[in-house]
Amino acid sequence: MREIVFGSSFALLVAIAALASASWPVSGRPVAVFFRSGASSGEVMAAIQHAGGLLLEADAESSLVISISDQPDYVQKLYSAGARLVASAAIAKLCFSRPSGRQK
Repeated sequence: MREIVFGSSFALLVAIAALASASWPVSGRPVAVFFRSGASSGEVMAAIQHAGGLLLEADAESSLVISISDQPDYVQKLYSAGARLVASAAIAKLCFSRPSGRQK
C-alpha cells in the first residue's frame, strides 16, 4: 500500500512540475496575463503600456490578454502594474473561448 501512495504522490508532483515549467514565462516570447475579474479594457491597456509591452490578443469575455515585450524584467513590471498571474502564452491560449465551426 505504501508503494501505491508513494507512486501516486510522486506522479502528481512530476505532473505539477511539468505544468509549471511549461507555463513559465520566457523573456521575449508572448505571455498570457490574467488581470482581476472586472478589470476594464482601459485598465488592462494602461497596465500593459506601463510595463512596456504590446497587446497581441484580448478576450472580451475574460480577464486574459496575450502580450509581448523584449524587456527582461517585463513579468515583474506586469505584476507591479496589477497582473494577477503571468504565464507562457503557449499554454494559456487554451483558455481563450473560440467558436467551434459555423453555426447553422
